[in-house]
Amino acid sequence: MARIAMTAKLPGASVLVAGLPHDELSSIVVDTLSHTLEYVLHPNLALQRTTLAIHGFVPPGWSTVEITRLPNTSQNGVWQFDEWQTKNILAGLSYITATFDDGRSVRAQIEQQNPQAAVFEDYVTLGGITGACATTITIPGVCQDLPLAMEPAQVLMARSAASTMPDGRREQTIGCAIRVGGAQAPGIGRLEIQMYQDENPGHIVSMQSGADFPARMTLDVRKRYITPMGTFYSEREEFEAVNIERFPPFGVKFTPIKPTAALKDEKTGAEVGHINLGWLVPLCYLDPANFPPKAFPTPVELP
Repeated sequence: MARIAMTAKLPGASVLVAGLPHDELSSIVVDTLSHTLEYVLHPNLALQRTTLAIHGFVPPGWSTVEITRLPNTSQNGVWQFDEWQTKNILAGLSYITATFDDGRSVRAQIEQQNPQAAVFEDYVTLGGITGACATTITIPGVCQDLPLAMEPAQVLMARSAASTMPDGRREQTIGCAIRVGGAQAPGIGRLEIQMYQDENPGHIVSMQSGADFPARMTLDVRKRYITPMGTFYSEREEFEAVNIERFPPFGVKFTPIKPTAALKDEKTGAEVGHINLGWLVPLCYLDPANFPPKAFPTPVELP
């Protein structure tokens, strides 16, 4: 399958584009062999004075920088993208913006017209994945609820073959290894974050019989924090997400099962503080040749 039909639709009927009879801003064809995106704008949009751009890569509801500017003098054109960007585009993680001279703007997420039904995957995936999260660190006498600006993560997931449970639901065991990379903490500087211990298990299970999705996914991770003050570790940081509709679950909000995780000194094993666990959201694939990438600007927190 080399040519895939996609579309950029507005979230509702738009009155910003005069004469636009429906909510489609552009029809699109993505060629996965030549790595091109062919677009055809609605003719009434092509006639207007607008600034057109493709942005990526984030799920619906999030905002990020533009990847390429489109000419606004013709109704159709072609964007040549890099091979590594293919998975992000097909996963619906890019969008088109049209900004008018008077400051009005519209946004349309680029999504497949006929996406294939999602199923649990039965192979090992290795790749760069970036995300956003909200976490703070507390060490009495040193810092209190200090926010950690997390860098992108590189994730390796080994998934077992999906099996059917007696009640008809399906499940998979996940072995998860994450290279978080690091974090910036005000007044402390950069922290290296690594996995602590070899096993970081996860579990994904369908929420109804006869279908893989929607599903519930849990992760049980153990991390080592290397700071200028010393090296600390947390034994368990547990997260879960429910009503997952696809895998990887880009744009799905993981929430902590327990709001805090004890922070211990690696040399003594003594508890010295805690990590305040916040939400965690995987966003998109990374270019493996450019890790870590530039951080996304001010993403919108999901509800």
